[in-house]
Amino acid sequence: MIIPHGLLELSAIVLAGAAGMSIGLRSSPGDRHRSAALAEEARRAIIVIIGLILVFTVAGLIEGFITPGFPPSLDS
Repeated sequence: MIIPHGLLELSAIVLAGAAGMSIGLRSSPGDRHRSAALAEEARRAIIVIIGLILVFTVAGLIEGFITPGFPPSLDS
């Protein structure tokens, strides 16, 4: 009963963690200004996060409307 939406949710959680880690790794940018490096990486991460919002929405719809129907009822 978890597989239909669980795969999407777990994949999205991993990608969200990777986006956060990429921002954190920019805290030591080398020869660039820290604020410039963080701003550039934050723009990239926001694009990923917008996509993840869509993925979580689809996973929620699957969890709300498809998962309750599995397994099919044997009452009929």
